[in-house]
Amino acid sequence: MPGWWSRPTRSGCARTRPTARHGRGVARRARDATAGLTVTRLADGAGVVCFAGTNYACGRRWARTAIDVTIVAGSVQLSKDGKVIRVHPIRHDRSRELGAFANPKGRPRRKNSATGNVA
Repeated sequence: MPGWWSRPTRSGCARTRPTARHGRGVARRARDATAGLTVTRLADGAGVVCFAGTNYACGRRWARTAIDVTIVAGSVQLSKDGKVIRVHPIRHDRSRELGAFANPKGRPRRKNSATGNVA
């Protein structure tokens, strides 16, 4: 049975899958982070950071690490150590940015009275 890519579309032309993936054998080079208002957020176990109430994925490689979040020209840049790791279009409510930038280091970690700060 033919797959979805061989069925004709409304315009009459058939969809085809790309034959070659670009950059499969070439390592991508991280570029320098662009200047702008930056806040630090801790990525969760899945490598997702929350900024202005919206989740942005940075990748499993960056799980449980501090990620810098910057708004640059209508996009959200996620960076680590000055290198951009992901760029997303803005999906959050722009009115919530002020509150997000008011907490540059994010929510403080839980205080445990027995051992002091727990990271």
